[in-house]
Order: sequence, then C-alpha cells, then structure tokens
Amino acid sequence: MDVHIPERFRAVKVVLIGWKLPPDGWVKLNTDGSCRDDGSIGCGGVIKGSAGEWLGGFSKFIGNINAYVAELWGVLEGLKIARRLNFRALELHVDSVVVVQAISGNGHGSHRGSAAHVQKIRKL
Repeated sequence: MDVHIPERFRAVKVVLIGWKLPPDGWVKLNTDGSCRDDGSIGCGGVIKGSAGEWLGGFSKFIGNINAYVAELWGVLEGLKIARRLNFRALELHVDSVVVVQAISGNGHGSHRGSAAHVQKIRKL
C-alpha cells in the first residue's frame, strides 16, 4: 500500500491498523462510542461479512451522559440491527475493556444509566 504524507505532517507517525475477516459464515460487528467536550455523546457501528463486505451500519446521537454509556449504546444498537438482519453467528469487537467486562459478567454497569443497557445486551 502506498501512503503519501504531505510535508507538513512528516513528524506524525503513521500506524496502519488492520481489520481481520470473521470466520466463514460469521459476521463481525465493530462498534464505538464517543463523547465531546460538552458532554454530548454518540455511537456508531458497522457489520461486515466473512468476505469483508458491508452488511449494515448505523450512527446515533444519544444526548449527554458519558463515554462508557456511549460505548454500551453502540453495542446495543449494533446487536439490535444484527438481530433484525437475522445474523446468528456474530463476532463483536469493542475498544473498551470496561464494556467487555460488564457484558461478559466480569464487571457491572456501575455508571449512571448503564445497568439497564448491560442487561439488554446480555439478553440479545
């Protein structure tokens, strides 16, 4: 892959991040949440198939709460879409260890507004 970096950005270190395909017959759901300085949060996600093809995606403005809840919203919305599209073999990727721990039962939804989200995710 050729990467052209303009002169003014030469001091910036470029890191190419890869994405691995899910196993044959599976789909991969990548989700993320974000929080702005003013406290407004949103989430988004993408579902791709075992050939890397785009199968679905979403973005959502949530309101004002915290980044942890934004991450949970992303997982919840992504799982709802995957279920609606009838995907049963799903690999979930999230960049928050705290969210993974909460969903897997090794943590808990301790932040304001998060316990209900964790329960809904576990039911899906």
